[in-house]
Amino acid sequence: KDVGAGDLNISAGNDLRLQDSNGLSYFKGGENGASKIYYAGNEKLATTATGTTTVGTATMDGLTVDGNILASTSTGSTFGLVRDDTTTGSNSRLGLITFSSTEDNGSTVNTGSSITSLSEQNHSTIASGSRLAFNTTPISSTTALQRLNIANNGDISFYEDTGTTAKLFWDASAESLGIGTSSPSSILSTSGTDVTVYSPSSVGGQDSSATLKIQNLTTTANTFASIDFSTNSNRVVNRIVS
Repeated sequence: KDVGAGDLNISAGNDLRLQDSNGLSYFKGGENGASKIYYAGNEKLATTATGTTTVGTATMDGLTVDGNILASTSTGSTFGLVRDDTTTGSNSRLGLITFSSTEDNGSTVNTGSSITSLSEQNHSTIASGSRLAFNTTPISSTTALQRLNIANNGDISFYEDTGTTAKLFWDASAESLGIGTSSPSSILSTSGTDVTVYSPSSVGGQDSSATLKIQNLTTTANTFASIDFSTNSNRVVNRIVS
């Protein structure tokens, strides 16, 4: 026990080892080389010329990485985000991955895009219904807006430019797609509002947001655009031609 002032220097010509009375190592330091830390004689941490190597699970309160991350196992690596909370309620954040940038050495960090997992029910040991939300940040803004939401039941919502209203909606249970509506009433439902007065001489009058448009872009004579009604053997039984 050293209670004096100053430094304590321990020198060795080759390796420096700290061991218990049974010869199990606590620490090994190599001259001009690697150092190793042990637990019960088993190596857990080693320094190398390029960094450190950890054996087992590293538990920490936070982690900042300056560089790339590589995970490699023979069975496929796992990257897990866990909410450690015995009272996880509905709409609680389970995990967040952000893609950000900084232009002032870290003083200001702005989110460019993000992926968030949120609970959709009170979680328990037998229930963990959740959804995924994907956000991106518009040009000349620092606020990320919702673009895509995948619900617990497989419903998928694509949002308009403000990120507030779903304009393309897939109803997984009904196997139906809604354009301009989140409540499709058939396999394909479209809904919209257009106050343009229709005029046969006006091209714009036919292009409302609730229109289903079928167009043949060729200018070849006698070609057409059509809607076909077919049997399950692909035989056309009725056709509307324009």
